[in-house]
Amino acid sequence: MMLLRNYILEMHDIWSSPLQLMLIILLVLHLLGLSGLLGYFAMAFLLLSQTQANAKVASAMEKYLGQDERRITILSQAFQRIKGIKLMLLESIIMKKIAAVRELQLVALTRRLRLVFCFFISINQMIPGLTALVSFISYWTGQHALDAQVIFPALTLLELSHGPASKLSLAVTRQFAILPSVFPTSLDKATISYPSLTNNAETTYKYTAFRLDALTSKIPRRRLTCIYGHSGAGKSTMIKGIVGECVAQPPSSAKVYGSCALCRQDPWIMQGTVRDNILLGKPYEELRYRQVLRDCCLEADLTTFPGGD
Repeated sequence: MMLLRNYILEMHDIWSSPLQLMLIILLVLHLLGLSGLLGYFAMAFLLLSQTQANAKVASAMEKYLGQDERRITILSQAFQRIKGIKLMLLESIIMKKIAAVRELQLVALTRRLRLVFCFFISINQMIPGLTALVSFISYWTGQHALDAQVIFPALTLLELSHGPASKLSLAVTRQFAILPSVFPTSLDKATISYPSLTNNAETTYKYTAFRLDALTSKIPRRRLTCIYGHSGAGKSTMIKGIVGECVAQPPSSAKVYGSCALCRQDPWIMQGTVRDNILLGKPYEELRYRQVLRDCCLEADLTTFPGGD
């Protein structure tokens, strides 16, 4: 309710601000003559510069919020996978990433946002004084005497003209800013098409069975055995067959002598590219990186990605 009342009260600025500005300009012209117009030209130039500074402030704020979002994303990922970070001793790498993003955030805050904001405030404070300075210098160079009867009334009028001049554009643009950007569509008038329903319909789904054929393997006790292969070769299916999650088709069989336990490792993917997840904060080395891709059989997988690694 308070917000609505404020907008209703400020709607009068649309007609009152131009009228006040015109009356003040006429009084300034009566006191200073054409010299007062030069001051208003300087005011118009500073107002345009303030508009450009406002755009710079918005751009700096956007960069700062972007860095802030990156830092929050890294922190949330670290908190969600804190067990994996502790298990693989990745605390130092994650801390370096957070510190690097924090430095970029501070740069965006100090060097960009604060400097641009100070420039914006300084222009706003300079407008009345610089307008009066330009007007008085022009009046003095025209061989006119600067006495108290001219200076103090002119200063008062020039100070009063800054308010209506700045509120005029703000009052006009605010009426467009508060309008909805997208007009809602009424559900009563919207055309909604529902799918047709058919009774006694039969739907058949065809599945292609995945099988491992001609597989013979013996895993010795107290030995480290590695199973490797490209994606889709059946590594996980073989392990599931050993622990009984996949049924062995007769006459084949999978026998386990003693006890068996399956410890799955949940994949942890950080925000970034495939290369960033492989490097994990380490410097990029072309030969070593390609060797890792070959050893992990990832080259065929990367060819299926539109952007590669």
